[in-house]
Amino acid sequence: MKIAWFKENISPEIGAYLAGYGLDYKSEAKLDELYAAGVCLDDGKTKVLMVSFDLLGLDEWYIKDLRLKCAEILGIPESAVMFSCTHTHTGPETRTLAVAPAQLDK
Repeated sequence: MKIAWFKENISPEIGAYLAGYGLDYKSEAKLDELYAAGVCLDDGKTKVLMVSFDLLGLDEWYIKDLRLKCAEILGIPESAVMFSCTHTHTGPETRTLAVAPAQLDK
């Protein structure tokens, strides 16, 4: 079995729009870092990638695009790429359907 893992800081700058507090709420400080962490498992027959994001959620179109890119890079089917979100309401707003019109101009 081959195992590879990663952990990448994905914390936004202070002043980013936050998910879960209304459409125009921006961060004023940072208590903890946010991460994307993942593991790739390969038993010689099957390879899978699992990634967890410290985010409230991601748009379906973004997930589909990211899964396709990861699958192409690793040479695996898209069904072998799995994502999850920790559902933090104190992370950046990453869902376009929840974005206020004023945010779209930026």
